[in-house]
Amino acid sequence: MMIQCGQRLQLSQLIDPNLPFVIGLRFNPPGNDHDCVCLGTDAHGQVQDDRYTIFFNQPISPCRGVALATPEDGHDGFEFNLPKIPEPIFALVIAATLDPLVDFSIFTSIDISIIQKGSANDLISLKSDQFAHGERAVILVQIYRKEQSWRLHALGQGFAGGLQSLIQHYGIQIHSSETNTPPPSPPLSLLPPDDLADPDNDPNQINMLTDSIARTLSEFGVRGNLVGVDVGPILMTFKFAPAPGVKVKKVTDMEPELTLALSCPGLRIDPLFHHGVIGIEIPKQKRAIIPLRRILEARMLKEEREPLLIPVGVDTRGEPILENLEHLPHLMIAGTTRSGKSIMLHGILCSVLLRARLDEARILLVDPKRNEFSQYNEVPHLLGPIVTSARQARNSLHWLTEEMESRYQAMIPLGVRNLGSWKEKFNYQALNPDLETIPTPPPLLLVVVDELADLMLQSGKSVEEPLVRLAQMGRAAGIHLVLATQRPSREVMTGLIKSNIPARLAFKVTSKVDSRIILDIIGAENLLGQGDGLFVAPGQELCRIQAPMVTESQVLGVVRYLKNSLPYIPNSRLLEALTLEDDSQIHTNARPKGQPL
Repeated sequence: MMIQCGQRLQLSQLIDPNLPFVIGLRFNPPGNDHDCVCLGTDAHGQVQDDRYTIFFNQPISPCRGVALATPEDGHDGFEFNLPKIPEPIFALVIAATLDPLVDFSIFTSIDISIIQKGSANDLISLKSDQFAHGERAVILVQIYRKEQSWRLHALGQGFAGGLQSLIQHYGIQIHSSETNTPPPSPPLSLLPPDDLADPDNDPNQINMLTDSIARTLSEFGVRGNLVGVDVGPILMTFKFAPAPGVKVKKVTDMEPELTLALSCPGLRIDPLFHHGVIGIEIPKQKRAIIPLRRILEARMLKEEREPLLIPVGVDTRGEPILENLEHLPHLMIAGTTRSGKSIMLHGILCSVLLRARLDEARILLVDPKRNEFSQYNEVPHLLGPIVTSARQARNSLHWLTEEMESRYQAMIPLGVRNLGSWKEKFNYQALNPDLETIPTPPPLLLVVVDELADLMLQSGKSVEEPLVRLAQMGRAAGIHLVLATQRPSREVMTGLIKSNIPARLAFKVTSKVDSRIILDIIGAENLLGQGDGLFVAPGQELCRIQAPMVTESQVLGVVRYLKNSLPYIPNSRLLEALTLEDDSQIHTNARPKGQPL
């Protein structure tokens, strides 16, 4: 529903005002010369408190009920939850501003849309010829209260003075950028709202599958009863209780027969020993998409900080699975093309970027393909540039082993065993200033390696040795690995690497041999792809999961927020190590003992 500038209408004509919605702004062509701002004004049109001002690229104490968003069809946006807007706020003004050296003539159009529950409606399209020469700010839309309801006013009012004129017009007082107040953590609203509904369950299909399973098992002489079914967003798990005297192996061996009889690729039979039944997992015809935001919101109410919390996905019942990488302490991921491996890596990185401060965690990315992690270049959390060559990978891994040794040397005089104890002792000393000063503990280090097979092929032992050392000893020093490969062959996942990385996540692989290498059992070769996986962690049973979905535009939204909020300061010692031709020189150029990062 397109509206004209100057037009007013009830917001309820477009959306349900009681539910969250997003105003998306798309600049054509896209660029880095613009910013977006949302102002919460009083009845006199003034912003009396800077808490009610939120810039897309430089947020300042955002107003309750308004948050940043990155909708699929726009480059910028704001998410609104009108029932939570404070009473003093009479109107919400959405505007666009430009850099001082340009004006709106550089854009062919600015498109504004309103999005709710995944449905987008175009509102306004402003063309460049509608702006006066030299205008560098424009009020696009105003959402305001009137007679116990919310209305929308399409404005299109320009300001020649740009951002400064806009600030003066609304009486905004902005904090100085020179203050020492740390910028806020990226809001979860950078990811789009979780408004994707799961496909409805069809009782007729469930009854038909129940009859077909019972009939097929009976035809092959497998006695027992189907005692229930769990329906999740991805799978239906039929619970089969074998009759006395029927071996579990006899039921699990029926997997190919049931797959053929039900015409259902991806069927899997898994004994549920803690329930005393055997689960027959059958994928649903319409699989749900699991947004990353849905998984991350499951831990939003927990008070303790978990910088390296990774979103594994949902289980067969739809329950979110999140694991703290500090406890795993490393993770191996395997999967073929289009299996969901790369999206899983981006989900892990987005989770860490959204949760961890710079003093809590830093990241080192190794990307032999050169384009998998390119969008994260110069993110403030990075220790240094993205490693793309085998030589740089060798040097960076050897540098990490030196960093690990330095951390251990620093722990000895403190009398602590690991980084967690160091942090506890530091926090205790901060509360008791009379005690001996404790040095600031270094941040956790997350090392993400994509295409491990390519590195092993080029460098072999020179890469395997530091990886094994880090896997064996890195946990206590706060260094954690996430290794990914397309083909988990024995040459890539050697015995030493496997024995030190017990947490495994397998997406669809090409053969039973690959499944045995990554999981020590078969089954991953029959997965469906697109995020369908098998996950096992130390002390836990193997479970089937559906990995969360995160798109490239969502990743770019998080990255852009961080780049505009924090400076990128690479580690000088790592930069020096990356330039060396021989990794043996890293030892002679290492920092003094006991001086970690």
